[in-house]
Amino acid sequence: LKQLLDAEEIKARLSEGTYESSSEANASFNQDDRSIEVNSNQFDLDDIIEYDQNQELNSDDYAFLDSQRCPNFYPLEGYEHNGKMICFIMNEFDYLCDDFNSRADEDNLEFCAKRLGYEYVLYLNDTKESFKEHITKHAEEDFSKFAHLMIVVSTHGVTGDRLVAKNTDVGNRKRFIHLYEDVVNPFYKNPSLKNKPKIFLIQGCRGSYGVKKENPMIVNTNTNEDNLNSENRYVSKEGADVFMIFSSVAGYQSYSTSVGGTLITTFKNVVEMLPFPIKQSELKAELNKHMPNTFEFREQCLSKEILFGRVDRIT
Repeated sequence: LKQLLDAEEIKARLSEGTYESSSEANASFNQDDRSIEVNSNQFDLDDIIEYDQNQELNSDDYAFLDSQRCPNFYPLEGYEHNGKMICFIMNEFDYLCDDFNSRADEDNLEFCAKRLGYEYVLYLNDTKESFKEHITKHAEEDFSKFAHLMIVVSTHGVTGDRLVAKNTDVGNRKRFIHLYEDVVNPFYKNPSLKNKPKIFLIQGCRGSYGVKKENPMIVNTNTNEDNLNSENRYVSKEGADVFMIFSSVAGYQSYSTSVGGTLITTFKNVVEMLPFPIKQSELKAELNKHMPNTFEFREQCLSKEILFGRVDRIT
């Protein structure tokens, strides 16, 4: 609270007229009796926030509520870290000549990890073999101290659920990374991730159609069937707790510019703009507002809504 609240913000949370105008305030929070002490004045937290189970809450309310009082969200309390963000960025390819600059994606993702209170891991230009080695290593990791897992992949993509590694031979259809089998499924099996949200951000094309905002869901039938078969096999099962965000709808291209990939750039801007904690529904709404009909969201067997960024762990 000392780091996050100045006098004006505290006055907004408490009843009007509690304080004389000042530029600084000393604040502390007592978890045992749920009280807040500001400038030597003590207030009961439950009196400050009048909580009604049937009332729609705003973002400020979430900051001080635990999962028992707000049971419709995956819990953030009780963990050492809000989450872990593992990123794979490809910008050099053995069989493609259109390498692209992903430095902006690296900077944007590192910013998001710090802002959300996530531990951050980055891998650059993995071959399919090294990619699978890294995925296997992390899929066997103990995530007990993490509330969330977020996997980000930024690379080229083609139809179905196929992503391009450094050594993928696209022309001869060799050494593709398969999103659901190679990326999603290994983490589903990890017992320390049971009942925790697993979030996947995929920056990459999913076909050869250009972006057509006026009719984004028209896709090649075979492409869509391949994609759904893979998804149903590995994700559509009870307890999956998977939230996926794609930079394009199935069958369509996505784009990367000098400021980064469209999804990663927009995600960074939204995370920077919205007050914490951010509801999953708020995140989706803002992403759609910035890039209408461009992104696709897949929610598989989520038992609750996801909250991003608890206030006492935000940098």
